[in-house]
Amino acid sequence: MKICFEGFEHSITVRRGRPFVLEVHNRALFARVCDSLVSCSGEDGFEAYTVWDDEKELRPKSAFLVVSDALNLPWECRELGGNLYQILQDRQMEDEELRGTFEISFRELNKLMFQLVNQLDGEYRFKIEWDLQRYLKAFGFAADYGRDDPFIDKLILFLDYCADMHVKKTLLFVNLKTFLTKNDVQKLYERVFFHELKMLLVENAEDGNRYEIEDKLVIDQHFLEE
Repeated sequence: MKICFEGFEHSITVRRGRPFVLEVHNRALFARVCDSLVSCSGEDGFEAYTVWDDEKELRPKSAFLVVSDALNLPWECRELGGNLYQILQDRQMEDEELRGTFEISFRELNKLMFQLVNQLDGEYRFKIEWDLQRYLKAFGFAADYGRDDPFIDKLILFLDYCADMHVKKTLLFVNLKTFLTKNDVQKLYERVFFHELKMLLVENAEDGNRYEIEDKLVIDQHFLEE
């Protein structure tokens, strides 16, 4: 995927498994770039840009999964929490043996239920057939956020979750490196590489470290690109 800003000399090419860092030192330009990317404004943004997949132009909203606040990861967004139940349902349907085990377990649960019903005088039945998605929803099945884990561990869990949910969008983070040590960044990059995710980091602080798994465009205080 390629991002082309009208005012930039160089374009940004985001590849699977290889994070791209856009490091903008000028605070005013950084604010404009972040506003345009986070709002998915495209050509209508303060810093106008277009997004391309080869020769096909993409809508920014379809290209990015935006994480503007890294301390509040979007676990429940449509691309993630909204897909969990359907993906598990599909996996169950694909595995004949597992599907049969679910059905046997449900019949056993029905037997226990009707042992209770037989103690009553009326007639009772289930109005809805058993369904894995309804079961998961009823019992609040969701990703384990690792709330008490260190930040880098929660971040790794989030990337694992994105991979499980088959996220095809580019993960767009703002100032993520602020919360990470050099070793943390290395762990993050290795996970992105392992899952072949697409990631764009927009950063304001200068990072003089070099990473094997990273592409980078630096724009300094005087708008010079390197």
